[in-house]
Amino acid sequence: MLLAERYLRHRYEEGFKVGFEEGRIQGLAEARAEIRAEDREYLRRQKRYSARLKAWNARRLKAEAEGEPFDEPLPDFDDDDEADEEDAYPPRALMRFYRDASLPHSNRNPSEDDMPHFPSIEWFEAVRQRANAAPQFASHGSCNCVMGVKVGDEAFAVTFEGFECAGVAAVPADDLRVADFYLDMSPDEWRALLDNIASNGGADSEHTLNALDLAMPNGCVKSHDELRRTAFFQYHLSLQAFFDASAGVRTTFA
Repeated sequence: MLLAERYLRHRYEEGFKVGFEEGRIQGLAEARAEIRAEDREYLRRQKRYSARLKAWNARRLKAEAEGEPFDEPLPDFDDDDEADEEDAYPPRALMRFYRDASLPHSNRNPSEDDMPHFPSIEWFEAVRQRANAAPQFASHGSCNCVMGVKVGDEAFAVTFEGFECAGVAAVPADDLRVADFYLDMSPDEWRALLDNIASNGGADSEHTLNALDLAMPNGCVKSHDELRRTAFFQYHLSLQAFFDASAGVRTTFA
């Protein structure tokens, strides 16, 4: 992460020294694109390796159950010629489908007069665009996860890749099982959080996602996979910056 930040700073300085605003913007864009590509490739390799480990363990257990010897070595991380990612992780492919299906929303820039309703795809899209344009969001480093948001019976998937929020989509509540984690609060609890963000320009210490998770008896950060739930704690600063960007959105409620 430190190297990535240094690289971004280096590219920023290169563009700045040229003396043209275009050079600065181009340097940042190229650096972010390169780092995003590296992040995505590494994540894909991790997922394929995990699939190979599971397959190896299944063969080991089968051999033990049948009383057969098993001398197959553990798969090597660099041996990356096996399972295709789409076959190994269909749930992630499903979330990618939701992300890609949401991209047409990106063609519309929310205006200052917009007052999107929460929760709605329009609200999440407005926040997505503001977060991507905010230096505070990218300053926390790359973020790679699929976050679910549950508001009563409604559910949404928010995909983060590299230094940006890549897509938002409305999803069936049952599909939250394939998100890395999801934030589950009642409509009144969500409104209290967003009102606090709007009043302070960002959540105060008692209304951060982390603080709310600790304060609620059953927490608000949930997941069907405890290991993947840890992604929230890894990226919580970026996720908080995402929701803090809603301070600039004129939110309406039912």
